[in-house]
Amino acid sequence: MAETLLASDTVDLVVLERNGFIESRHRGTAVVVNAAGEVLDALGNPNALVYPRSALKPFQALASMQSGVPLRGAQVALACASHDGSTEHTKVVESMLAKAGLSEADLLCPAAWPSHEETRTERIRAGLGKSAISFNCSGKHAAFLWACAENGWDTKTYLSSGHPVQQRVIGVIEEYAGETISHLGVDGCGAPVPVISLAGLARAASKLAQAPGNKHADARAATIATAMLDYPWAVQGHGKPNSVVMEDLGVIAKLGAEGVLLLAAPCGIAVAVKMSDGSGRGSDLLGLTLLANAGAISTDQLTDILAKLTSPVLGGGVPVGALRLASPVMDLLDS
Repeated sequence: MAETLLASDTVDLVVLERNGFIESRHRGTAVVVNAAGEVLDALGNPNALVYPRSALKPFQALASMQSGVPLRGAQVALACASHDGSTEHTKVVESMLAKAGLSEADLLCPAAWPSHEETRTERIRAGLGKSAISFNCSGKHAAFLWACAENGWDTKTYLSSGHPVQQRVIGVIEEYAGETISHLGVDGCGAPVPVISLAGLARAASKLAQAPGNKHADARAATIATAMLDYPWAVQGHGKPNSVVMEDLGVIAKLGAEGVLLLAAPCGIAVAVKMSDGSGRGSDLLGLTLLANAGAISTDQLTDILAKLTSPVLGGGVPVGALRLASPVMDLLDS
């Protein structure tokens, strides 16, 4: 059976310290690449295979745009989003479906409650239940459907790995990651999700982040990178970590389920993180620190952003500890 990170592929990345005692450890792998896609730093095995999950959404959106979908503005960001189902988000998804001549009924992602608290409360009070458009991947699915409408492709099978839009997704990912996909699974939303190396994921993000300043890059990739930074609220949600990073730092940030995080600066320095236990706790601390260590953001920027994204460990309502970088990370930073 194919499998992701083995214990030998990982190192301690982040620990939770309470009153001077390490209470929990998060092991995993992280990699930093430069603008040429070369590995600058690695913790654990950067060539270990992972499911990138939603960290692939910008590349899935690119495949939709390459299929003729004329996404504009916030629609581009929503096609890349793991959104919280707010009314602000779903209105944009509705506009995408309307442009395609389709509706929410055509979405094949599961029905879900909005994770946006106010919107969820409003739906409950209105006697409404779960909906497909509230699912965090509905923007990506709307873009897939729009590609079907533009090309006369079947809208009932757009999640099949053999469907033309999914075949284009595979081609985009292989091109940007510089790898051949050897295994396909099914993501939580029902879409095909490939396995690639963590280093390949970082390389792909590096190319995407550099696209706006590269005259030889696909103009649609440049549009995606620009839109994610222009509409950070659309990629995750107001006040959410990915959105805050993009708004404050101008760095592309995209989470993936099961402890995946992707960060990429316009200069081409990119970081990819995978936590073995599937937890995202500590990923921002680690990823942003590695980005700063590589020179993509300043120490002051790092301090300011971590103050917004990290919280102390409390005991009786009083800070008694914190998430901290583990010894292998500190050794890398000191080297």
